[in-house]
Amino acid sequence: MPSATLVITLILLVVVIAVDKIVRRKVAGHIDALYSAGNGRELLDYLGGNLVKYLYPSFNRAFMRVNAYELTSDSEGEERELALLLSERRLDKKQRQATVLRGFEFYLKEKKNKKARELLDEIEGWDDFPSKEMYSMLYEVIANKSANYIQVCESKLKNAGGADRLQLLYLLSKQYENIGNVEMAKEYEKQSFGLLGELR
Repeated sequence: MPSATLVITLILLVVVIAVDKIVRRKVAGHIDALYSAGNGRELLDYLGGNLVKYLYPSFNRAFMRVNAYELTSDSEGEERELALLLSERRLDKKQRQATVLRGFEFYLKEKKNKKARELLDEIEGWDDFPSKEMYSMLYEVIANKSANYIQVCESKLKNAGGADRLQLLYLLSKQYENIGNVEMAKEYEKQSFGLLGELR
């Protein structure tokens, strides 16, 4: 028969685990709510709190800060956080890839094509990354104003779903914009916004 001390210890352990799960769920829910509501500034303040620091690893907090700065349209803050993450040597492979992809998209959006190209070179060197072609196309379409992939994208669009479909719609919209076909550009843009709403 177990001793009273062992029983009490087990009960306390169960209580601690249960409380930890409840707190984590509540904190995650609050972060999601702030992000969904677009409260980037409040989210940044919350991410700096001791509870979040205790519950989330530094990489996760940094990545959430990048997203929070994007919400506030603070491109300087977003770039600063990304630069810190990109210079971090202790990231595992998955973390490094997520950071490089996010950085690439940011630099492309900000028209910092040289930095985007440097990250694209790294992406193209990943052996087990299936979306290399998509990122190369993205660079050519956005940075170099190419419209050479309209036929390829429209062909792929027939069987694409989810995030792949969203990216193809975006690429098509931008390519038609590059050749001055405003009507088609707006049509694909409209479809991409509709799909984005569904995915969210």
